[in-house]
Amino acid sequence: MIQSSIQFTLLNEMRMAIVSLILTNNRIAEQAGLHTTDMQLLQLIETNTDVTPKMLSDITGITTGGITVVLDRLEKKNLIARRAHPTDRRRVIVVLGPLKERKKLQDAYADITKDTFEMMSRYSDKELAVIADFFSNIKNIK
Repeated sequence: MIQSSIQFTLLNEMRMAIVSLILTNNRIAEQAGLHTTDMQLLQLIETNTDVTPKMLSDITGITTGGITVVLDRLEKKNLIARRAHPTDRRRVIVVLGPLKERKKLQDAYADITKDTFEMMSRYSDKELAVIADFFSNIKNIK
């Protein structure tokens, strides 16, 4: 497969964006007194429904025991709660804790979110759909 110069440019820009996002996420996690893994799992819980510890383990590659440790930390800070699954009593789902407990984290991301929406406004809906499709597919590369 032949790669074009724009593909190399995109790959390099993605790598730099990943580094920037990870460092920003780490800084915010540290300021909030969280581990970086705690923050990542919190993001997964926030952006998915009917999240189970097994699902988090499958997505992250962290053992179910490791997931339990992280969920214990997040639950202790009241950022998440574990609830009985509505249709399968043997399973547990993980839900977000009260908004007031997560407000500090949301505030930390407020400027980033604002700047991101501002940047996105430079693109048409069609272009944003292509970008969204790209990210939807790239997240599955392991």
